[in-house]
Amino acid sequence: MDIQFFEFGNMFGRLEVVLMAMAISLVFACLSCGVLRLRKQSCFAVPVAEMLLRPLAVLLVDKLNRTKRAPISLIIRGAIVALILFCVAVAALLTVQSFLPENLSDLVFLVLLLSPIAPLFLGLELSKEKPSEGAYRHASQALNRNIIKVDAAGHRRNVFDVFALSLSEWIIAPALFYCIGGIGAAYCYCVISLLCRIAGEGKDTRLFLSVFWYVYRLLSIVPRMFASVIVILAGVFTPKAHPFYGVGVLLRAGGVASVYAHVLGVTLGGAYQDRHGQAIDRPWVGRDGATAKLSHVDVIRGCFLQGISIFFSCACCVLYLSYFSA
Repeated sequence: MDIQFFEFGNMFGRLEVVLMAMAISLVFACLSCGVLRLRKQSCFAVPVAEMLLRPLAVLLVDKLNRTKRAPISLIIRGAIVALILFCVAVAALLTVQSFLPENLSDLVFLVLLLSPIAPLFLGLELSKEKPSEGAYRHASQALNRNIIKVDAAGHRRNVFDVFALSLSEWIIAPALFYCIGGIGAAYCYCVISLLCRIAGEGKDTRLFLSVFWYVYRLLSIVPRMFASVIVILAGVFTPKAHPFYGVGVLLRAGGVASVYAHVLGVTLGGAYQDRHGQAIDRPWVGRDGATAKLSHVDVIRGCFLQGISIFFSCACCVLYLSYFSA
């Protein structure tokens, strides 16, 4: 059995795998969410790979990330957690590889990392006054937040955080790192991203994450930049959107959620509670005079914008393939 975790080059050939994986992910999400909707249950938003790794990551982080430990102890514990998650991911890749032909393994692995359209279904559920069973739980797991005390407008603002996370972390980043360094690079980014998001953004977690926090911040710059540009382009075709305002935020590196806010003319952000109920300060983002009391119509517009952004993500791959195959 021979599997190449890291394989640089051949970006052009891997784009075809990305497009096939996106198509399979879209079909799978529509079918699974449709079945769950018939049962009056909410669909999950996170990719399958993250869904499988998350319980272990939560267990390890909550067990080992103790603030009363010495700094060197926290750094070592964080490295141990990262190593365990890397080993589990590699073991999963080897296991699946043993049952699949080599030409199908990358496709299957990439499908497990993608979640393009399921967040749209979850976003529509969160916007309702009485969402389907499991909607709040799935949103809490996707964002790694405590949303028990969040009001209706807050849940609608969380929808856009899920959209921003989905576009950058569950669509663009896996595809980008797969094209650059093969399936190994995509899974390494997935592990680092999951570890950092589960550990949270509190000051107490910086030592625990140590170098992984800086690696994640560095690696996520390009996916978030791509996501911001795609949202701006999608705003051109979204009713009552103003993509020009998104360009100004992009030049100031305002983040993906900030681009959503400025393009749609709403206010997003604000403080929130992490998984453990710890308050995390976060600035409000949006144009002057924009409201933070989002309505269901605002979420519908956001879903429209998100849908076009997903289409543009696939269209960029198609145009790149067409250009180099001509």
